[in-house]
Amino acid sequence: MSTVPCTRFRTWPMLVVLALLSAPALAAPRVALVIGNAAYAHAPALANPLNDAADVGAALRRLGFSVTRLENAGYAALRRGLLNFAQATSGSEVAVVFYAGHGIEVDQRNFLVPVDARLANDRVVELETVPLEMVQAAVEGASRLRLVILDACRDNPFAASMRRAGTTRSIGRGLARVEPPGSTLVAYAAKGGTVAADGSGRNSPYTAALLRHLEEPGVEVGMMFRRVRDAVLVSTSRRQEPFLYGSLSSEEVYLKAGPGTRPGRETATAAAAPDFDEAYAALERGDHATALAGFRVLAERGDAAARTNLGFMYGTGKGVARDYAEAVRWYRMAAEQGDADAQTNLGVMYENGHGVTRSHSEAVRCFRMAAEQGNA
Repeated sequence: MSTVPCTRFRTWPMLVVLALLSAPALAAPRVALVIGNAAYAHAPALANPLNDAADVGAALRRLGFSVTRLENAGYAALRRGLLNFAQATSGSEVAVVFYAGHGIEVDQRNFLVPVDARLANDRVVELETVPLEMVQAAVEGASRLRLVILDACRDNPFAASMRRAGTTRSIGRGLARVEPPGSTLVAYAAKGGTVAADGSGRNSPYTAALLRHLEEPGVEVGMMFRRVRDAVLVSTSRRQEPFLYGSLSSEEVYLKAGPGTRPGRETATAAAAPDFDEAYAALERGDHATALAGFRVLAERGDAAARTNLGFMYGTGKGVARDYAEAVRWYRMAAEQGDADAQTNLGVMYENGHGVTRSHSEAVRCFRMAAEQGNA
């Protein structure tokens, strides 16, 4: 059975599900990769990274980002996730990587530590970890803003047990300072050479401050990170000072536009497409970025048909990185509002086990609800 977009005035031809799932995905205007590493096999577990990643991912979604999440990623999964994300950023306007977990600095180079790393000696660091340069390369496809946020400056738990292969290699505290290329920002939870606290609450002090300011309307990106810095200094009694490396052009960039601001193209697109017919026409002609932005605005206002179309776009990879779980989320909201197309498509997801555990009984239940409304 196939999934179909929802329209108030016309129906699309039925499309074969397998064909849709194999279609190439187009770049979304805003893309994000959110990583939380907490359950380390050879180091003490961290309390906050999974919460930090979940909460930052949710905030970025509300800001219109297509978000991919990785949890407790080992070496292979972390590298594969960055490779896939690098492909997703091609043609995007804004690309963000958020990482919460352990990081390590060796000889003034920074590395993210996968959960399966052993790091028995300093010679294997480059073989068992992911260099920060690879993370920066993953966001290079974005045209306006490339942002890497690292809540990874925690004290190195491997330093005490790591054997030194030679006397010339240095292993530092926290992460080393970096000089990213133009239009790229790298944000540290603690400035180079210092360590960040994991915190005792749901989130680390840095991520808690980031969440407080990330969705503030009308705050330019640079100012947003300065506000985060000030909040962390206060909450840690000045023991932890975040730092932002890199610089931008004179063009102002807002993650969320506000009254009196001059929003960038990525926010202007969403504001300019609040009409369902315009969004649907954009989907029909293949202008997926405009369709996605328009449907998102309408969906957040509670429009069931727009929510169904968002589910369709996430499920088929049209204008956004394919994300079955996100497709199910939008289908479910629309289905609960009584949208028959959403009920049908949610049934298809259950039937095929895409984004949910396969359940024929749940699929039948969804199909029955749609049939009772006359959906053939």
